[in-house]
Amino acid sequence: MESIALRKRTGYAYAEDDNTSNRILSDEDQEKVISDLQKEYDNSTTITLWVLRGVIGLSLVLHLKFLFDDTGRHPLAPVLGSSQPLVPLAKLFGLLQVVVTLRTLQLAIPQTVNMLRIPATATFALAAASPLWCVLTRTTDLIQLGWWSAAGLLLLGVQQANIMIKESKKDIAELQGLMYDSKSA
Repeated sequence: MESIALRKRTGYAYAEDDNTSNRILSDEDQEKVISDLQKEYDNSTTITLWVLRGVIGLSLVLHLKFLFDDTGRHPLAPVLGSSQPLVPLAKLFGLLQVVVTLRTLQLAIPQTVNMLRIPATATFALAAASPLWCVLTRTTDLIQLGWWSAAGLLLLGVQQANIMIKESKKDIAELQGLMYDSKSA
């Protein structure tokens, strides 16, 4: 006698969904998940911005110290052991670094009034001027090149942090828009 095959009905599932639960969250659970994500977003944004502000503040202090120092060395030279003389026009490039650092600090404080109205491309160009000058004059070592690159690297870090913060905020807003309303289903 032929065996009768019974067909079991299953819902369609993607291959990567094998290990996950397809449980639908209630309205309250959805709100709690989104609320928890919002709290984590707020905390991580606050911590990230305060750490960036601290590093930028330290950089600003070191660049200002360099501007008013007459030793002929950058502030990290004694610590890192750089014995190379400063690049020509070092004080001018130091002033550029202060301007870039101030603009970077302004970008790390999103609620501020935009007092330094320098476009992003111009800010990056100013930040790149000092390291480029170091390479062109060939009067520097890697430690001094790092010193002159610090403001640009900080600017790049703040720009990336701001992009990540905006994307995270957008993702949470999208989740709020996707909330499933069990009452209307």
